[in-house]
Amino acid sequence: RICFVGPETELAVHPDVTLWRPPPTSRPTDRNAHSVWTRIRWSTFDALLTGDATPGSTACYPGTHKAATADVLVLPHHGRPQPGIEALVAALRPRLALVSAAAKDGVSAQGRLLRRAGCAVIHTGQAGTVRVLATDPPILRTERPVPLPPRLDGVSGVR
Repeated sequence: RICFVGPETELAVHPDVTLWRPPPTSRPTDRNAHSVWTRIRWSTFDALLTGDATPGSTACYPGTHKAATADVLVLPHHGRPQPGIEALVAALRPRLALVSAAAKDGVSAQGRLLRRAGCAVIHTGQAGTVRVLATDPPILRTERPVPLPPRLDGVSGVR
């Protein structure tokens, strides 16, 4: 568990890892609204893991100075529909989006939006465990075979 004390919304736990939490005004009583986001930067690789973020935090993140582009975005709240995701995608412009969802058909509301924006989307319901190795270029490993979308130029798929 990570414990933030005081008003800070950001905590650098390593030169390449930054944690971000939503400001108190966007955190209702729903415990998912307290999800801590993790940004990982390694060489030229950049990923944003949104935890189980809810609309309040998803809506306020693009307005922060941390909303830089990301190669990989783990979609908030299992890819369910939520306001603010369009602004998040526009700010981050990810090449790959990962969805932690049981859908065997690989379809989610946020996944459809990202595909329309030209982003490759992989669901754990189809692929099983997904690992992205922060190499240059990144390497994608999946538990079950899934076709690699053409948008992943420079990303090699190794199982």
